[in-house]
Amino acid sequence: MSEYLAEGKSTSHKAELEIKWEYYGRFINDDVYKLKIEVVNDKCLVKKPGIYKLISNDLSELYVGEGQFVHKRLSNYKNARYELHEKNEYTNRRIQGWMLHLIEDEKGPIEIFVCTLAYIRCGDEMKELDLDKEYNRLMIENLEISITPNDFKIQNFSENWARNQKIKTTNTE
Repeated sequence: MSEYLAEGKSTSHKAELEIKWEYYGRFINDDVYKLKIEVVNDKCLVKKPGIYKLISNDLSELYVGEGQFVHKRLSNYKNARYELHEKNEYTNRRIQGWMLHLIEDEKGPIEIFVCTLAYIRCGDEMKELDLDKEYNRLMIENLEISITPNDFKIQNFSENWARNQKIKTTNTE
């Protein structure tokens, strides 16, 4: 292959990903500005890096994220201090607010799926992806977002954040 690069020739490779999604549980409303996780799959509580999907109960909205410790990342959403009058909207607060609004609009609970295991096939060889490496987690996160845009309103897209901002300003006026 180095001869091709030295001669300026292009190369191409085909790869196939196998992403193992497991059902983790769901976010439900615990208090006015708090969420609670109902864990269904204790196997997912293992302290591992991975990717997660949050899906509205009516299958209309989606958020995909990644973290070094998935269970800890998901726990950050439970009490992210989302409040209507808060001006600083960090990702945790934005996603918590999004979930609270969906639950309030009866589009909840928010289902949680987790991937802590993925494989890549190159030729005849199947290799496990190292999800300790952030670039592998980001690849899966972005792939999942790119293959589902027509099926969901994806909260990873900044144009969808505006909806939460409009709801906040309408409720505070």
